[in-house]
Amino acid sequence: MRFNNIQSSLPGPILRSAEHNRSYTTGDFAASIEVNSSVNPHTVTVEYKLHQNGIKKLLTEQQAKLALVINCADTYFYEHIALSTREKQTVTLTERAFFGKVYFTVVIKAVNPIPVFKPDGLRMGFAGMEFNIRIGDVLAVSDEVFAEYKLPDAPPININIFVLNKLDSLKSNEFNISLTDNKIAIGAGVEINKLIQQNMATEEGQCKNMSAIYFPVLMEVLYQVKTEGATHDGKVWYEAIGRAMTALGYDITTDSWQPLEVAQDLLESPYAELLGGKKK
Repeated sequence: MRFNNIQSSLPGPILRSAEHNRSYTTGDFAASIEVNSSVNPHTVTVEYKLHQNGIKKLLTEQQAKLALVINCADTYFYEHIALSTREKQTVTLTERAFFGKVYFTVVIKAVNPIPVFKPDGLRMGFAGMEFNIRIGDVLAVSDEVFAEYKLPDAPPININIFVLNKLDSLKSNEFNISLTDNKIAIGAGVEINKLIQQNMATEEGQCKNMSAIYFPVLMEVLYQVKTEGATHDGKVWYEAIGRAMTALGYDITTDSWQPLEVAQDLLESPYAELLGGKKK
């Protein structure tokens, strides 16, 4: 919900900034909102000025409180973050996946019923009236600011997060994986290891390795990450895959993705490239 275009539907007079006040002839409510999206979690610094004695009294008596309202239509993110009465304060945002336009507004809303609200300085049509303010009713709204968020460029997922080990204990044409170290360890039997090494010498061979070895390995890695619940935070391979997934619109910490789909996106459909198709 955005507040700046719905004044006529709110049940009582709304205090705004001086240039946008339609309910009050005197007094105003303004806020500066500075968003820092270069750090995670993001920070928002809010500084407000309130010039209206009736609403100030409600804040002092804790009949009303301030809140930072954040709305992102593209990700369906909507939140009220409670603010203190300090005129300047900074809050952090736990949400890291904003995309598109994100709107920020400071509001003052009632947290208790106020059966007789009769502020000074109302315009004609409101002057002299008494208002029955309910819990949640908005009393003041700052001007709206927005920030534009774009998905970061996807870091490449390549064989640098893998290490290949020849394992004589495996059958000649077998391979397996281990996720205990900083790189994904691919254990290869003698014959598979030989073929992988030979393929690395040519571009076509590298495509074969990507399609026949690294792609199924990545699928298995993603499957284990999603289903087994083991903690891999801090490992080089896990952080690299997590960043790349975020850039593609996935969140590695949730269940809302499928290993097969994500593996194809991360490696840009290696089988299609092997057959001469274009990367998407």
